[in-house]
Amino acid sequence: MSALFEGKLVLITGAAQGIGRAILDYFIRHQAEIIIVDIDQNALQTLDITLKITNVKYQIIHCDVTDEKQVNAQFGAAQAHLGKTVDILINVAGGGYCERLQDSTATTFRQEIELNLISAYHCVEALRAGFIKKNKGVIINIGSVNGMTTLGYPCYSAAKAGLESYTKALAVEFGKYGIRANIVCPGSVKTRLWEDRAARNPDIFEDIKKWYPLGDITQPEDIAEAVGFLASDAARMITGIALPVDGGLLAGSPTLVESFTNGKL
Repeated sequence: MSALFEGKLVLITGAAQGIGRAILDYFIRHQAEIIIVDIDQNALQTLDITLKITNVKYQIIHCDVTDEKQVNAQFGAAQAHLGKTVDILINVAGGGYCERLQDSTATTFRQEIELNLISAYHCVEALRAGFIKKNKGVIINIGSVNGMTTLGYPCYSAAKAGLESYTKALAVEFGKYGIRANIVCPGSVKTRLWEDRAARNPDIFEDIKKWYPLGDITQPEDIAEAVGFLASDAARMITGIALPVDGGLLAGSPTLVESFTNGKL
């Protein structure tokens, strides 16, 4: 087992399932200590049962990251319990629910901004003083290709676009304190959030593969590998970037090229 992050304390929000769980598993393999944050109590309990029989050093937090008071109190308590401050923050918690602007309301728009953008702000602010005190820290936000172009889910997309801008501001303003901030932007990923779409269209993943140059759908583990690299010392001079992990989607679509050129690639 690699000890790439031995001695490092990593806090991951949305860590009990999906992309967050894959990122958690990555850092466990590389011997980090983990603060596991999620709002799903049942998923956390299942995870706790799994981890208790391992040698992993971890602390579980049941927390709504859109609640500033909860974040401040529980992050502080977890660090005190472990006797150290967080070295790496990974903001994964989020989700998109409103598929079209015409279906949105001021309430749904606000809720998705709070979940996907303001929650990340709360988490950073809760840990920022600790990063500055030791003159070192890594922040990795999980964005989306939706924040870079128009692919539906407009409220979620607006929040993720804001998260990209916020990440760059963190990199620029806090670089002098040795803090690096980057954002990883997945394309379509097979997670629980796609279950409703798959229920309506069991062939959805096969249908959308044609838009991806690599002809495949990203797995949560692919995102975890990208996050792990950006969190590592190998990326010590990388900050302020938005890294798509999207099978080439933002580069262009072979199906679209074929339509425009009337030729088969």
